[in-house]
Amino acid sequence: MELGKRQSLSESSGVALILVVIASFAILTAAALIVTRLHEVKRSSDSAMHRAIADEALKAGIDVAISRVWHRFRVSTQPDEDGLVIRLANVESYRKFLDDEIVRNGETRAMLTDGQSIDLAAGGVAVTALSVSRNDDTTGTVLTLNATARSVDGDIDSAVQTVRVGGEPFTGLDFALMSNRSTCVFCHADVLPVEMLDKGLTPIDLVRRVRVASLEDFFVDLDGEFAANSTIAGTLYTRGNIRNPGGSAISADQLAGSTLGAYKLREGTDKLEFDVNGDLIEVSFTETDVNEEGALSRFGNLYVDYPVDEADMADGQVPTAFPPAFPDPDGDRLVSDDEYANIAANVNGRVTGGIALGVANGTTYAGGDLPIVPDANTMVGLNDGEHSGNLFLVGTQSNPIEFSRADSSTPDEDGKAGTVAIDGDLVIKGTVKGKGQLYVRGNVYIVGDLTYADEPGKFGEANDGTENGLAITPGGNILIGDFLTRRGKNDDGAFGAFTALEVDYRLADKELSTTDGSQRVDVGYFADNVVDPGLPSMLAPTDPDFDLLHDEDITSFATSEMMLFNQDEFIETEANPDYVPRYYQMRPGAPVWAFDPLPSNAQQYTIRYNDPLARQLDGNHLDKTNAVVMSLTPKNGWVTEDQLRRFWFMDEQYRPDLGRPFTIDAFLYTNNAIIGIMHSKSRHNSNTYGRLVLRGAMIARDLGVLAPGDDQYLPRKGMSLYRDPRISDFVRIENTEKVVFERRVFRKTAAG
Repeated sequence: MELGKRQSLSESSGVALILVVIASFAILTAAALIVTRLHEVKRSSDSAMHRAIADEALKAGIDVAISRVWHRFRVSTQPDEDGLVIRLANVESYRKFLDDEIVRNGETRAMLTDGQSIDLAAGGVAVTALSVSRNDDTTGTVLTLNATARSVDGDIDSAVQTVRVGGEPFTGLDFALMSNRSTCVFCHADVLPVEMLDKGLTPIDLVRRVRVASLEDFFVDLDGEFAANSTIAGTLYTRGNIRNPGGSAISADQLAGSTLGAYKLREGTDKLEFDVNGDLIEVSFTETDVNEEGALSRFGNLYVDYPVDEADMADGQVPTAFPPAFPDPDGDRLVSDDEYANIAANVNGRVTGGIALGVANGTTYAGGDLPIVPDANTMVGLNDGEHSGNLFLVGTQSNPIEFSRADSSTPDEDGKAGTVAIDGDLVIKGTVKGKGQLYVRGNVYIVGDLTYADEPGKFGEANDGTENGLAITPGGNILIGDFLTRRGKNDDGAFGAFTALEVDYRLADKELSTTDGSQRVDVGYFADNVVDPGLPSMLAPTDPDFDLLHDEDITSFATSEMMLFNQDEFIETEANPDYVPRYYQMRPGAPVWAFDPLPSNAQQYTIRYNDPLARQLDGNHLDKTNAVVMSLTPKNGWVTEDQLRRFWFMDEQYRPDLGRPFTIDAFLYTNNAIIGIMHSKSRHNSNTYGRLVLRGAMIARDLGVLAPGDDQYLPRKGMSLYRDPRISDFVRIENTEKVVFERRVFRKTAAG
């Protein structure tokens, strides 16, 4: 018994000992695991800290590079203690700074010499290499900054940062319609968001307002046949007064309940309000009040005398000027060879479809109508994004003018339009597919409908998913439709009235009797004396024979508008002797006309050359001011006036008798003039019925577009402008007289 008891105790002690050993081993193992884990955590923590230090070192290196390529330039544009400035802060001076001190276009330069490093506070951490690569684009410079850094543990890491220094983005892209001075645009016009084409809107839909601006006076007729009958689905800004055709100021109270109206905004927002049926709610324009702090309130529908100081622009930026699409560093208001070459060298788009035909400078187009077969050589050049000389572009449903981006497009530019450069004038019409921005050195002539190849029921999207968008941004003017033909013939001679026999736009010949019945007058489209000659009859109104020839006194709509634009330029030269004016004329050799209305004059424009308030600007003034004079007609007659009129006449023949508006899908921009007129059915037999539908935007320093509509279409609406909200996403226009810095992509590129 005793032995058994002792044996049992011994066995129990052995088991206990084994358990103790096992427990001890477990504890030691756990302790070892804990220690190992602690070492791993420390290593991980140290590694994370080293990576963080390395990343900060790379960022510090990039900051050093930015300091050299940007902050050093900025310092040089600030006045020193003596008030001296080394450089102007614009794109041209920035590029010169890079040329002289940093790196030239297309090159890469080291910013640290061999063996040189930038030691940082943490031990062993240093920036061991910095380099910069430069590539200029049309309005700025993209710099690629590369930095290499050594971490605490000796590892080598690298990173790249791209930055762009370019012109100040043009805030006018946010507008549906903008010009220096509005005269006749608001004669039966609606300005709406393009979303209003969707008939299925509901009260909960969020649709942003449109914005319209006149940087000087805004002229509008509130009474009579040419009363506004217009609405703006958003906000109107002016920097002058709102005036009637007689030049008298119109108060906001007078606008209330007038034929110029607005649509309601959701309170405190820039969104439109809809009624229960999804329709816009008409309201009157109300001048925006100032708040308790004396600042303008936001989201009003009318701002008169809107501030020019950005800090005071409470309701968003409204530009003070129209930067040229082609940067103009020499300030001569013309597109020089170098300025065109800068654009052409940086195009990133191509034209791969449509009917394209080039006409070399110094030659004349031989066709009687628009080309119907593409020219292979012209298409080859456009496939590279550039055409030397004048150009026809015509698109059809089966063969649209097709734009695309070059394969070398960078991620930074995703979604932007492919840019194409044309070293001459452009005549364009037809169907467009893809996204393109056309830089045209000369004038652009839109000779018929210009529409997107959209899937039915959609806007800006083809049936294969391609996004459609077009921007036309010339160095010259944009002419929409027939700008050459006079308003009529056989005027009764009264300076304030217009009782001429209107030209028929669909009949080649058409005879009508004069008012007094004394003679028959041919008012057909191809009759004698229907083309505006740019000057009056050689006979004075008092000449006995003048009654037979006085129809030559009547102007075209384009001349009436040019007179107003030229007068504004003349006034600027009187106020600023250093100002270089830009005047317009009908064709080379034609006089430069101006019209100076009296404050009490019933009309702020004229339709007659012999109006006492119309005058020619003399050559001495043009020479003394170094004036630039731009012609509306094609350069060197590469396409003749007779051919242009033939294009317009044939376009009228293709329009159905029930009518089809002149339709344009595009963003139209120039710092010169956009001039266009749609003729009515009742006066001129035009099957446009005096209507223009534009889906995009229309922005020009000088804007003269008249779409009066026709009483045969009621309510009488002439122009329907639907703003495309995508414009600021795919178009680039910058003011290169100012310069801004933009950081883009930062990424790690290697780890050793």
